[in-house]
Amino acid sequence: MSKKVRRAYLCAARAAAGFWAAPAPAAPKTASKAAAAEAKPGDGKADAAYREAKEAYAKLKADPARRKFRHHWQNVARRFEAVASRYEKSERAPEALYNAAELNQELSRFSQNAEDLAAAVRDYERLLERWPKHRLSDDAAYALGRIKADRLGDPSGARKALKVAASGGGDKATEAKA
Repeated sequence: MSKKVRRAYLCAARAAAGFWAAPAPAAPKTASKAAAAEAKPGDGKADAAYREAKEAYAKLKADPARRKFRHHWQNVARRFEAVASRYEKSERAPEALYNAAELNQELSRFSQNAEDLAAAVRDYERLLERWPKHRLSDDAAYALGRIKADRLGDPSGARKALKVAASGGGDKATEAKA
């Protein structure tokens, strides 16, 4: 395709999509600036990055048009995973990883894509491996057990994960024992 044809095609596509319509009024703050503005003096970079990821997740959930596309879900999940990787020693790291796993699991229900489910399993397992005593570890073990039992057809893996969830003293212990 020649440059002229490609340019004409792009112009027509942009015009059809309303690309050259009057611009929407600019938001007073971007997500990162809003998170930085809300940051308290004692908050660290991990808290600000976590808040930005939570804001991105809230925007995704609020926008039906964006929820239709898998890459938007993956981008938000990567934000949470980045918080867990960059700030491993922070209290936000396991929370971010748990949110990434939940997001990937929810995406996998819609997309029916094995990669999304594998990403959720990987994130849950990583949380259990690195932060076994965290308050969300029993939730992660329970969710992992449910995935292995219901969606992957792995009863022995499910039993192991549910045993971990039941042995913890968290809120999922009674559900895991049942």
